[in-house]
Amino acid sequence: MIDWLSKADNWTGLAAWAGFGLSIFQLLKSRTTLKLYLGCDRDEDRIYVSNLSAHDVTLSSAGVVTASGLLGMLSDEHSDEYMISPMLPRRLKARDEMILKVPFINKAQYNQVHHRGGVYVTTSDGKLFSDISWMRRRWWRLLSLILRDTKQ
Repeated sequence: MIDWLSKADNWTGLAAWAGFGLSIFQLLKSRTTLKLYLGCDRDEDRIYVSNLSAHDVTLSSAGVVTASGLLGMLSDEHSDEYMISPMLPRRLKARDEMILKVPFINKAQYNQVHHRGGVYVTTSDGKLFSDISWMRRRWWRLLSLILRDTKQ
């Protein structure tokens, strides 16, 4: 009788661990994941946004990451001449891609290739996605502060 109970507990534990693993898998699967890529044309920069999530995402703003690590928004009401096309906010379907066209005035592609720079988008729930990591943006900010102090 004791032998049967110990085997039953092992099977119950196995089912519990399988359920726990499945819940972790679903949690990771339901995360919002966007992939950004900066492209260039003769007249404009293009931000390619791919939604790798299993659900729709609403993009609320977009812009460039400057060489000093700061975010420069290009989709607000104060940047009329540099507006992104199509206008934001815009819904991006699950497993789909969108191309945001940005006027070439900021030369984001040139900055990314020759200096420091990149692009970012924010979602309607406030999450920021960038092709430049958080740590690298902070490093660029620190470098800009150090270099500014040494030039004075």
